[in-house]
Amino acid sequence: MTSDETFAQMERQLRQLGSTGSFDDLSPGEMLAQLQLLGMAAAPEDQVRAYQAVRLSGNVPDDLCWFCIAHALMSMADDRLDHFSSPELDKIQAYMKIVEEEHDAPFEEGWIIGEGPPEWEALNAESDRIYDAFHAAVMREYAEDEMADLYTSNRVEFAARYERLRRSSFGPPPGDQN
Repeated sequence: MTSDETFAQMERQLRQLGSTGSFDDLSPGEMLAQLQLLGMAAAPEDQVRAYQAVRLSGNVPDDLCWFCIAHALMSMADDRLDHFSSPELDKIQAYMKIVEEEHDAPFEEGWIIGEGPPEWEALNAESDRIYDAFHAAVMREYAEDEMADLYTSNRVEFAARYERLRRSSFGPPPGDQN
């Protein structure tokens, strides 16, 4: 089945669920399960398009759609990072390795944020800026500009919203008492 055929099938199923009011009696967690079941066989790009279509239908709470879209886009961006190349990032990472060797970093990846030497912390912040811009670019590619703006301008708020919506759908992680 092609990507377009998969998306068309998902869209038909989602519209059918929405038009029959099948979502009306479901909790957010149950709605999320339905959305994820429909999207499991789809490529991440098709999942995003389907979640956006559901959001436009108005049959599912916006926050739930926001979470589904954010999750799919973050996963997609993370997958794309495996093939991402940036001369600027390569240079930063090379300098970070030098600092890690000079200061005998305790971990293969350097230090825990806030515990490294100032030059490493500055390089790490610059590296994070590049990765954040990459994630935001993927969000913008799918016209999720507000999401991208929040991600780049207030990462703490983005993470808090994402986690709040994740917990409202799935509950706390095992062993978490909060």
